[in-house]
Amino acid sequence: MDIYKKSEDVLKKIIKAQKKIGFEIILIGGWAVYCYNPYMKSKDIDFLILEKDVWKLENFLSSVGFRKTGKVLEKIGFAMLVEDDKIELDIYDKKIAKLNIKEIFDKKMFVKKRFFEEKVAVADLNLLMALKIMAASERIGTGKGMKDISDILALLDKFYDRVDFEFVKSLIDEKTVKNVLSVVFSDYKKIKSLYPMRFLQFQKIKQSLL
Repeated sequence: MDIYKKSEDVLKKIIKAQKKIGFEIILIGGWAVYCYNPYMKSKDIDFLILEKDVWKLENFLSSVGFRKTGKVLEKIGFAMLVEDDKIELDIYDKKIAKLNIKEIFDKKMFVKKRFFEEKVAVADLNLLMALKIMAASERIGTGKGMKDISDILALLDKFYDRVDFEFVKSLIDEKTVKNVLSVVFSDYKKIKSLYPMRFLQFQKIKQSLL
């Protein structure tokens, strides 16, 4: 099976399992971007969950073929082998950026979006942009970093005039935001290979943000 379709199917199962098993997720990462602008599917899955519900999720993930790969800082990792590739699933249950996960749930920093035939909580636009910029700053120069840049472009192409960059800067820092956006808008020819943004749109957003 195509790994992107497998990832899609697995995420559908997780979304459906929420009510039955009794946990809630807030989708972040590439699949969250897809819910805003379905330009490209994601291989990996990332979401937030309350700490009290992690054990329920872990049991479910084990039942569908994931194994726990460990914990790094605030992130708990899982992986599923798919032929000669793998789906990586990362969850955050305590903190991300400068926010506590419980605070994100309590303040309802999410919107309900349709994921194919399912509905799921997805990080709101400003939070998602902040997390994508943070991820890109840590992974620039890697394959995943290039996907982060394409995701940032996908969000900006549709919603650049709705992003509150002052809020974004409050979650990370102004220098990081500026550095990442400078890379994102550095070379139109290179950027076009990552995301099919029209040149006039590229110039318009670049002038607005830099």
